[in-house]
Amino acid sequence: MPTAAIRPREGDSITVLIEVNGVPVTHSVCAGAVDDTTLMVPHLAEDPRWDVQPDTSAVVLFTWSGQLYGWQMRVEEVLPSSYFLVSVEDPAAGERRGFVRAQVPVQARLSVPAGPVGAWRNLAADLSAAGVRLLSDLDVAEGSPIDLALRADGQVEIAGQARVVRRFETATGLEIACEFTEISSADEERLAQLVFRTREAGLRQRIRRRDRQ
Repeated sequence: MPTAAIRPREGDSITVLIEVNGVPVTHSVCAGAVDDTTLMVPHLAEDPRWDVQPDTSAVVLFTWSGQLYGWQMRVEEVLPSSYFLVSVEDPAAGERRGFVRAQVPVQARLSVPAGPVGAWRNLAADLSAAGVRLLSDLDVAEGSPIDLALRADGQVEIAGQARVVRRFETATGLEIACEFTEISSADEERLAQLVFRTREAGLRQRIRRRDRQ
């Protein structure tokens, strides 16, 4: 007997993470009609300022057998009373703060606790509010603690403690994936805002390219 796909059921409580006019919005609602690749979501609000556009990225969070899942989706069509979302990636288990991520140009500084402070380097990081994957100038083992500082967007600076969870040998050097173990709630919120702004900028570029075709 085939295993049922992990999806929310119609009427289940879900949380939608979505961009509205460049601002990250969290919306809790009951799921509408759902199948393996699509989901209907009631409108976020009657307020006309909440202007969700087609092609907007969204993450739908739901619980399945006690585990939190995130479903990467895209707004295909804005209907009179709901949004028609289509699947981009199958749902994956994880923590809420790790589901929204983007490639972000940053300055990064890595150091080992009690060791010398590293230098700032310019690079592109795969960033979320839960962690980051980036090129490392330190040869650190999986499981090692590190001190991580990031500068981005010309003014945002975030610093915290992290743990190396994966190492990747690439053509450009050693990449490490780190999860934050100690980070303030204010810095976590700044990271989330930065990721949303980066995703929105990329979406606007795709829309402009599409409109020129």
